[in-house]
Amino acid sequence: MKVTYIYHSCFSIELNHIILVFDYFKGKIPDFDKNKNIYVFSSHKHHDHFSLSMFHEFEKYPKVKYILSNDIKLNEKYLANHQIDPSVKENIINVQANKEYVIDELKVETLKSTDLGVAFIVHAEEKTIYHAGDLNWWYWKAESEIYNTNMENKFKNELALIKNRKFDLAFLPTDSRQEEDCWLGFNYFMNITNTCCAFPMHFWEDYSVMDHLEKIAITNGYKNNVFMIEGDGQQWEV
Repeated sequence: MKVTYIYHSCFSIELNHIILVFDYFKGKIPDFDKNKNIYVFSSHKHHDHFSLSMFHEFEKYPKVKYILSNDIKLNEKYLANHQIDPSVKENIINVQANKEYVIDELKVETLKSTDLGVAFIVHAEEKTIYHAGDLNWWYWKAESEIYNTNMENKFKNELALIKNRKFDLAFLPTDSRQEEDCWLGFNYFMNITNTCCAFPMHFWEDYSVMDHLEKIAITNGYKNNVFMIEGDGQQWEV
């Protein structure tokens, strides 16, 4: 598999026969094989996870489908008003949280985000790929103890649904705005799942989180499973 970091929470994964793209809203898309099926996922409508511009970015690919969380509402009039051909709706599949879908050669599971929308679990070509969206252990110092405890419980209850599961790839929030707590959700996920390759995301161009995450990964024994990010467009063969 070829993994490309595009920007923020957006990654592409090129498998043998298909291509997956998650949470595009800006950045340079690699040149993909136009003969492959391309599946573009959007976990929710927040501006840093979804943009109408993606329809322009992928319009040159004849075999593209869009798998969008159902909080993303796009009627034909709205699309036309934004210079997007309304016929694109024929290639949009909306998904709900805590459901399973079969979409062509994909099996897609969803979890409920602790913020908005869904997290995705995608089974394709005998690989299992997890993209968290905004499903994270959001601990904020400015919030009350009640708020933070409630958030922790929601996160852990949702991840209990995938405890001990095996993932070939996982893309996990490591948000620098949480300061020294940015690793909470990442670390919890790694400790309750069997994940081969994990990538931090959602760090708002603050690459200093990589140093902090590396220390946590060493302490918890999964350093060799984490791929640190140095810049947009970085690629890995995994």
